[in-house]
Amino acid sequence: MNSNFCIAQVGTVPFDIEGNERLITDLSLKAKEEGYKLIVFPELALSGYYCLDLTFNQNFLLSQREALVRIAKKTQGISVVLGFMRSEEGILRSNGRPVVYNSAAFLEDGKVLGIQDKRLLPDYDVFDETRYFIAGEKSEVIRSKLGRIGLQICEDLWTEAYSINPGQELLEKGAEIVINISASPYEKGKFDERVRLARKLKCPFLYVNTVGGFDGYEGEVVFDGRSFFIGDDGEFVFGFGEEGVFSRNNKVSGRLSEVEEIYNALIIGLRSYLSRTKSDSITIGVSGGIDSAVVAALAAKCSKKVTLVSMPTRYNSEGTRSDAKKLAENLNVDFVEFSIEKIFQNFSSELKGKLSVSDTALENLQSRIRMGVLFSISNSNGSLVLNTGNKTELALGYTTSYGDLAGAISVLGDVNKREVYELARFINRDKKIIPQSIIDREPTAELRDNQTDAEGMGGRPQDIADLVDTLIEGGEVEDSALTGKLRKLLLSSEWKRRQAPPAIKISRKAFGHGRRVPM
Repeated sequence: MNSNFCIAQVGTVPFDIEGNERLITDLSLKAKEEGYKLIVFPELALSGYYCLDLTFNQNFLLSQREALVRIAKKTQGISVVLGFMRSEEGILRSNGRPVVYNSAAFLEDGKVLGIQDKRLLPDYDVFDETRYFIAGEKSEVIRSKLGRIGLQICEDLWTEAYSINPGQELLEKGAEIVINISASPYEKGKFDERVRLARKLKCPFLYVNTVGGFDGYEGEVVFDGRSFFIGDDGEFVFGFGEEGVFSRNNKVSGRLSEVEEIYNALIIGLRSYLSRTKSDSITIGVSGGIDSAVVAALAAKCSKKVTLVSMPTRYNSEGTRSDAKKLAENLNVDFVEFSIEKIFQNFSSELKGKLSVSDTALENLQSRIRMGVLFSISNSNGSLVLNTGNKTELALGYTTSYGDLAGAISVLGDVNKREVYELARFINRDKKIIPQSIIDREPTAELRDNQTDAEGMGGRPQDIADLVDTLIEGGEVEDSALTGKLRKLLLSSEWKRRQAPPAIKISRKAFGHGRRVPM
């Protein structure tokens, strides 16, 4: 195949056929003007990814067929590969839903030269593709003026758990190159797996992945891009989270550390969520603790309108109060200290006068008052309240329902406590943004005197974080009193997690749609 190609590492908008068609056409014509012979777009670029049940809309499906014809006519002079939903009009599945395929189209000389349907449909973790699509029956080589092209779609590369190998079938039928168009979510360590599987085919291989954050129904799913090409003249990798048209001239040298990947993924997820909800301002409750500090630092990268609110009571030390203020100064964002001590005193006094109230209830009351303050601010200025809890806390139920569990989106809901500390150190790599005393301080909710998080969790959260993750993922752990306690806390906290805000997914097993256990 002629090596004069480029890739469009872009994220398109679900259900916006008109806007997506315009983007695909404009980028294709620009690539043609710059002398490229082929441009490749990601999986479901025309429809947008994660359309969920909007997939079943008949007008939506029809509009894609019409748009595909228009794009082909307008882009003569350059070959185009793009993903779309192919439907069979008038034919319904046994459940009454339309017959739809997740497909890749090859456009050339003003027409649709070939179509390849996705063969392997994932229905694990956050994927539910058998709900929406029918699997393709065969893989065929497309005979283009550029050569013999083999197309596959995302999961068609991940063949090790399946009985068929679409890529190998294409090579056996004479494909000179395999092009994989993908919408593959970011997970720690996943990029290496993509490259390993591509190398196994031992052929020129082009992988084009979408980029951005998308609504995963119960969580924010992040796509990292990082498209790549494996050819006779080496391997080329394109940027993490970078959107645009790239060629060999835009290759990326070097690799990102895991903490840098996580940092970038959280930025992508939060920015995309703000964009989709048409929000430009953020409110965060800050305690002088590390979780809220990291969330505040991430928020400051995503919005120019961030307000940090400190809401101390008698239990908050002078150190945490001053750290909260210092953090705001370092981030150059608005800061408000709103003491809830009098509210807490009056509220608890009224409760004690009429009810039998436990010490735990009074601890949680502080958290619920704080959330009332934050949402009052949100209602007044239209800002989004961000949840600041981490995955380890969420796993073990170390959070207050209708208190610190609340928020529009959970930025750290799939980030364990050890990773929170790593993020804090990464944020401080060039400049001390997060005060060192926040990083050094023993984690505490400060809801009573001399309280530490380790008391309720059975160990320092940063020390048990990886063990908790292993329990979440169903991995093998050594039996002990600690693992028994953690397992019990994990299982008994499911009812709380059902009420948690959606989290930005960065791990193999996040809470939400990808992990379904009964309450």
